[in-house]
Amino acid sequence: MRRATLLLLLAVFGYSAEAQFTLIPQAGIENPVTKISYNDLRSFQPVVSLQPQVSICAEYKFKNGVGIFTGAGTSRSAVSYNFLDPETGMKAYQASTGNTQLQLQAGLKYSTKPIYFNKQVSHNRSSKTPCGMNRSCGNHTGSTCCHRAPGCSQKTRAQNKGMYISMQPLAGFAFMPSNQPDLVTKSSGMGYTYNAGNIKKALLAGVGFELGYRHTKYVTLSINYFKGLGNEKTTVNSFSGTKAILTTLNSRISGWNTSIGLPISLVKRPFSRGKRSPECREQNRVRCGYWKMFQ
Repeated sequence: MRRATLLLLLAVFGYSAEAQFTLIPQAGIENPVTKISYNDLRSFQPVVSLQPQVSICAEYKFKNGVGIFTGAGTSRSAVSYNFLDPETGMKAYQASTGNTQLQLQAGLKYSTKPIYFNKQVSHNRSSKTPCGMNRSCGNHTGSTCCHRAPGCSQKTRAQNKGMYISMQPLAGFAFMPSNQPDLVTKSSGMGYTYNAGNIKKALLAGVGFELGYRHTKYVTLSINYFKGLGNEKTTVNSFSGTKAILTTLNSRISGWNTSIGLPISLVKRPFSRGKRSPECREQNRVRCGYWKMFQ
């Protein structure tokens, strides 16, 4: 199962590179909140800690701003809860952060239009000189832009300059392909280990901020919230003398993480040439026919 999942992830990354996705290596911190309920009593949090987290994300954005993303990262949200006697396990225990696990992510992301820190600048100029590039017309080479009376007027679009910021809300799911059991019974009556927060699926929601200059992406900052799906109970059957003891363990997990990423854009922007007005194209056609008459 784990091998098939890794192969699927590599295939997704390969398709992403071919489809000119954007790769974003990320590094940050994770704050998991894993709570345990012992015998259906009030839940408590045995371990409080911030954990480092690294991940890589591949995303593709459509023209309307909606995009999809896939990723893989590390997570240490599980907690190893060790106790010797099930009768006193709620008070006499030792807890520590669990092992690092692989977390796969996928979902939808929306990117707002860039908000530039500098105001837009527009130019309006007029000139009697040709305002286009030279173009061959038969054996004659002349200007491709028409001469309007009294002059050639040209307007340039408002151009965005300087730094910009774009917001990127997202929603998706996380999957952890872990085969770790929920309960481990130690040999020779040395106690039990309960792997709290050993979830397989989680819900993701968050927002990201993209900083760049003109069309170049520089850095991303994301803040996400996650909540585990599923709340299965684990039972421990033990004996105290001749008395049978049934202990119920339950856990739930949620938390947040934040990370900084360096986007690597694989999109090649084609060279765009300015469009001439219909009047300019018509006058160029007439002038071209005029010169051919004298060839």
